[in-house]
Amino acid sequence: MPNLLDAHMNRDYAALILYDEHTNGCDIDAQFDAIRGLLASLEQAEKLANEELIVQERRTSELTGPARDHANNCLNDSYYNSVYEDAARSMAAISMLAPFIEMLFTRLFSCVDRQTKYHKVSNKNHARWKLNSKYQWDCSYFVETNGNKKRGTAKGIMQICDAIGLIQHLPKDIRILLDVIFEYRNKMFHNGFEWPKAERSEFLQNIQKSNCPSTWYNNATWGNDPWVCYLSQDFINRCINAIEETLDGIGAYDRWADAQK
Repeated sequence: MPNLLDAHMNRDYAALILYDEHTNGCDIDAQFDAIRGLLASLEQAEKLANEELIVQERRTSELTGPARDHANNCLNDSYYNSVYEDAARSMAAISMLAPFIEMLFTRLFSCVDRQTKYHKVSNKNHARWKLNSKYQWDCSYFVETNGNKKRGTAKGIMQICDAIGLIQHLPKDIRILLDVIFEYRNKMFHNGFEWPKAERSEFLQNIQKSNCPSTWYNNATWGNDPWVCYLSQDFINRCINAIEETLDGIGAYDRWADAQK
């Protein structure tokens, strides 16, 4: 009797195997549709805010004397407030994208049957398997070169993907994407919009070292110093596309692993 799952494309196949009825299900598509809907609303809100600033700038330029001075003060207030509004939208986006992406990999690796199947096709000499069995499939941890266990979601996900060969089926920029997503999430969730100066500098240095495209982030400055960091619409769009590519890759990999039996 044919397997009904075989009729599905890789991307849809991945959503089905991640549903996992034993944990009351998980509708990947419904979640992702809700996230995309809200992200679209945030994008529209940003466009409207920018259009309002342009109108305010034009009206201010048409004034003279004390009226223009007052309008300039109001315009400066609008510029100032826009930094926080952009940061708020950026935090809203990362608060949906980061846990959704983490959930995809956590669900993929938490199934015991899949663990057994993926380990059979893995690199048995990979450093990942030096971890205590309790942590080998836990995305929250990775193993350092000295064999010690350390927390780090982006590195944990990538290390498991490297060990089992899933990395070959994922987007080529997945490592950079995950680094930016989870570091930005941690900075925003622990420090709010205005991070300590050392945290701002560290974040910018790290993403520059990672060869992250400069179009993926923006940085408001105070004088010559970094002030508020936020993610661009280009980055958010790339995340949405990368999630689709990742689901497609997961489906292709799982089918490949099945064929190795």
